[in-house]
Amino acid sequence: MILTQLLASPAVPYAGRFGAALAGFVAASAPLYVAVSVLAGRARRRLRAEERFPADAGGVRRAIPLRLTNRCS
Repeated sequence: MILTQLLASPAVPYAGRFGAALAGFVAASAPLYVAVSVLAGRARRRLRAEERFPADAGGVRRAIPLRLTNRCS
């Protein structure tokens, strides 16, 4: 409720409202990132133990490099 009042108050400068909103978002999102990371690691370990997940596959996805070619010529 305090955050709502702070964000709605025209007396508070924009930078202060932006900082409060960003801090609230980070504080609310951080536990979710931790939980997802822990649960994903647990699932990877279980799948490796069941030999349903390649052992050499890391936990980090790597982007496939794209080739930019001119196919219209």
